[in-house]
Amino acid sequence: VRTFWLVWLSLTYLYLGRLRLATETIEAAVADARSRLHPFTLVSALLASARFFLHTRNLQAAIAATDEGLAIATEQRSPYHISRANILKAVNVVEGGRAEEGISLMDRALVEHRKNGANFQSSFNLSCLADAHAHAGNYERAIDFADQAIREIERTGERWWAAEAQRIKGKILLAATPADGQRAENCFRAALKSAQSQKARFWELRAAHSLASLLNREGRDAQARRLLAPIHGEFNDGLDLPDLDDARRLLNRL
Repeated sequence: VRTFWLVWLSLTYLYLGRLRLATETIEAAVADARSRLHPFTLVSALLASARFFLHTRNLQAAIAATDEGLAIATEQRSPYHISRANILKAVNVVEGGRAEEGISLMDRALVEHRKNGANFQSSFNLSCLADAHAHAGNYERAIDFADQAIREIERTGERWWAAEAQRIKGKILLAATPADGQRAENCFRAALKSAQSQKARFWELRAAHSLASLLNREGRDAQARRLLAPIHGEFNDGLDLPDLDDARRLLNRL
């Protein structure tokens, strides 16, 4: 039980923007799982840490955790954990620049996951599939999956992903039609509102950065700085992440 509450506590700390504490807690969760000599506990902790590292854009750590989790799940012949690991592996492949390969793997993994009677973190999975299709230039399919992810949140109540689902849809809309920023702006503002209502500072930073980047592109620099600077300034625990670096670079341009 301790492993699992450490996992969920680490993710909660991350979403709240307590980055150093989140990182220390996910490390403690995996260490606790290793100490128990119970393979299914360790698989669950490893796959949760893989998602944590995807959130924090640490791709190499996400790959290592996913591959170890998949190896244990395969050895233990656990179809549920194998399908979950393959979903994360597909995301890793896309993030590594191989979108078409990732889409193929994700499609197969989702079929197997549902065969097991599972639909774990379905909104997250659909947003990742949407993002993969956008990377491959399949914008119509990408927008469809992004919409499905948002509807899935309403169906399942997975509101921890609500802000990111809206932000990812906005990012895809902007890539599909760069000349029309209004629909993307609406999504970014919806993401920002959702994150703020949950006090989810990590998602708030991402939404603010996406919106500020759009405002900057449209020449609304003062508005962009007023939006992003105070949110970025709240992250002061000394731990740096790519999202903070992105925000800092944009603020320097503004």
